[in-house]
Amino acid sequence: MAVTKLDVINAINGLLAKEFSNATVYKNREPVEFIRPAFLIMAPLEKTKAAAKNLMSSTLYLTITCFAPVDDYGNSDADELAEMQNEAIALFRQGYIKVGNRAIKVSTSSGGQDMDRAWVDVTCDYHTPIEEPQSLPMMQEIFTNYQ
Repeated sequence: MAVTKLDVINAINGLLAKEFSNATVYKNREPVEFIRPAFLIMAPLEKTKAAAKNLMSSTLYLTITCFAPVDDYGNSDADELAEMQNEAIALFRQGYIKVGNRAIKVSTSSGGQDMDRAWVDVTCDYHTPIEEPQSLPMMQEIFTNYQ
């Protein structure tokens, strides 16, 4: 089974939605007036390279942004943000996530914190088989015309 970036994002979306049932999970961008608490999953970078003749190695970098409720000044409680960030990181402590029937290697780090949001950096490493292209039948005869 080939794994795609969208498969990984959807798997992480499912983990967040299951663990944080009171929060909304957005993918790629948040609406202008979104509902807090919330998470935003973005995949800014994916690197691929050949690992073997028929095997591709991929590294997918994701950012999960944690949004806690804000006060009248647009600030979130720093402890609440840190708690959301730590709980999001805890989802990946096994070192892998399930994507379909595959287990994808994953590592995380806290990406920082602002007045109303905190980030979790997620790195996913996986291999995908490459199907051999179908070869065309060999040429049987050649006709040439000399002038």
